[in-house]
Amino acid sequence: MGGSRCQACGVIVGRYASEPVCPTCAANNSTYQVQVHSAPITSAIWLWATPEAATAIATRDLPTILRAYRRING
Repeated sequence: MGGSRCQACGVIVGRYASEPVCPTCAANNSTYQVQVHSAPITSAIWLWATPEAATAIATRDLPTILRAYRRING
């Protein structure tokens, strides 16, 4: 499996972990603050406002809707 261990509790945190402690220990200890970098949340309404999306939704066919969603959102 690989990975390092949490310096506080010893649980395996994973080989790609950038923090020396697991998320639980980081949340319970003010010394370690894990920073989560995420994209800003955008409204999902505008994603389906295109005519192509409306046509896909009107088919009520899930594969067609998913293909349209992927095409619209890259």
